[in-house]
Amino acid sequence: MALQEVPRSLFNDPARLQQLSAAVTGAGYELLAIRNEYPPIDFNNPRRPTAERQNAYVVIYNPAVVEPQQPPFDPIDGGLTFHHPEAFHEGALLQARPPVGTVFNVHHPNNQGDSVLRLLSWHNEAGTHARGHVAQLQQEIENELEPPRIGRREDWVVVGDFNVQDVTEEMQELDRDYQVLTHDDGIDHIITNAPLNNVINDDPVLNIDQQFRSTGRHLALFGELLLSAPRP
Repeated sequence: MALQEVPRSLFNDPARLQQLSAAVTGAGYELLAIRNEYPPIDFNNPRRPTAERQNAYVVIYNPAVVEPQQPPFDPIDGGLTFHHPEAFHEGALLQARPPVGTVFNVHHPNNQGDSVLRLLSWHNEAGTHARGHVAQLQQEIENELEPPRIGRREDWVVVGDFNVQDVTEEMQELDRDYQVLTHDDGIDHIITNAPLNNVINDDPVLNIDQQFRSTGRHLALFGELLLSAPRP
């Protein structure tokens, strides 16, 4: 479960954060988070954030199914890392929000071994530059996620608030090349190179959209990745 735009105030309130952590672990899950949407400004990255206000990212996972390849020292602040911030920018001076993510080992049943899943969660910038950042994401998919590593293909998934609809040219290109799950007029998307099932979205019986509808244009998305076990 990948959540974007999580209020940073949660991380400044130890009681609330402990309550969330206890609920997650009590249900048999684990939590990864990062408190910022922009990387630090330093010598290697002199660009300033595009927006002054920042939120946080949270990922909740089932450790019986997946585990981070490199368990973080502090899962609550550093459990997720920025993905190539230099690739997401508005001109030479402004840093756009890059995706954050981690690499999971996926445990397959019946002693079939582990495969790899690269997860990226993204809250894209809104406004006139949003489509350009989707094009930047496409370049990252083609250059960083798609090429085989050590002679083997790995599964990946990008989820989040893209702030663009599926009808845009940039999203249509991703639709042609990969598996994409979205709502008809939504701006939230799941993109992956793995087979993807639309599990419960738009199901009138479950009415899941109304349960998770926000005050804006956002709707929760639920998908099932069909990941292949590693070859012997």
